[in-house]
Amino acid sequence: MDQQIQFYTAVTVVILVLLLVWLLWTFRAKKNTQPLHHGSPEKKSTNYNYLAGDDVVASKLDLARSYIDMGDKENARDILLSVLQEGNNKQKAEAKELLHKI
Repeated sequence: MDQQIQFYTAVTVVILVLLLVWLLWTFRAKKNTQPLHHGSPEKKSTNYNYLAGDDVVASKLDLARSYIDMGDKENARDILLSVLQEGNNKQKAEAKELLHKI
């Protein structure tokens, strides 16, 4: 009889631990799934000037490369088009090259 109680206690503890792990994983997954664009898709902004200084366009190029690596061609294209408007000749040439890749 004592072995049965120990067995059921062990099974209950394992089930409770698994439930706790599942709950933590579920809440963490929900916390990390925020939309990339706030608002309606029609009003998607291409203004990424949230950085200050001379590195804004260089940062945009880095961000565009990251989007390309992730397979997000639409956001990469939006950023690269703004680089074509704001960047220097070298940055514009790189933006054109990246646009041709996607």
